[in-house]
Amino acid sequence: MAITAPITPLTIPTKVRSVLIYGGSFDPPHFYHTVGPLSAVARLFGPAGWIVYVPAASSPHKPNGPRASDAHRLAMLKLGLDLPGPRSIWTDELDRAAWARDRRTKSPPSFTIDTLRRLRAILPKRITLRLLIGSDQVAKFHTWKEPREIIELAEPLIMPREPVVMVSSIYSALDHDFWTREEKAAWCGRVAPTSPLDAASTDVRLLIPGAPKRALAWENRKGLNNIATSVAQYIIDHNLYGFRPGKAKPATPFAAMSGDAPGQMERLIASAERVAMKGLMKESGKTRKVTRR
Repeated sequence: MAITAPITPLTIPTKVRSVLIYGGSFDPPHFYHTVGPLSAVARLFGPAGWIVYVPAASSPHKPNGPRASDAHRLAMLKLGLDLPGPRSIWTDELDRAAWARDRRTKSPPSFTIDTLRRLRAILPKRITLRLLIGSDQVAKFHTWKEPREIIELAEPLIMPREPVVMVSSIYSALDHDFWTREEKAAWCGRVAPTSPLDAASTDVRLLIPGAPKRALAWENRKGLNNIATSVAQYIIDHNLYGFRPGKAKPATPFAAMSGDAPGQMERLIASAERVAMKGLMKESGKTRKVTRR
């Protein structure tokens, strides 16, 4: 019988009844990773909701792996989430990989179904699990390991992401040979009430070499302004993603996230959605100009 890594403990407040699981490389984390999930959990579940961020060690859907180390990505995620909200970071996938390295064995890929089963094993039965995914992941969901078992264990909740933002585009993205008519109908009812934020870690990384030396100046650069100032400062201080010539510096542990401040999360969400709405209005204006011609 194979020996498996111990499950990393996770404490959830007793008032919580619904937990959203949101996994990713967070390489680096940006506002789509932080504001979108917090907005979804607050609107759908209120004080009975919670979100668990799961940084991936090795994703089977990203064979080239993260650009930054596990320690750097965890430190940046903690900085990015150092804001009010019902959130935790569960490091089980990172801990599993470290456990395998310590025993000089190859760490298996971080399959979602395995992570969900490990999480379900340690949480009270009263808690309902939901898997939060970006709408860009819908098209390939049928290729995930045991996709229908994932849905049974933690029904997906879809966070809109450009260019797949409408229910009709989500429906079109589904693999129509794999999913039944009833399953496709269910997918169309899983959209979270959040504004689409157009940000991707790959695009952000391309902008970092040659970026301003002051973190505050990133707020005025398109693309870079999707990065929290604290995360930008960490990238600068540790020379990540080729910010300047030379090697990256070792990770600095960031011990904990600060406590909540009443009303602050709502203001943050409102601010991010105003930015998103301005972008949509700008694109709409371009469309009308083209139409007039």
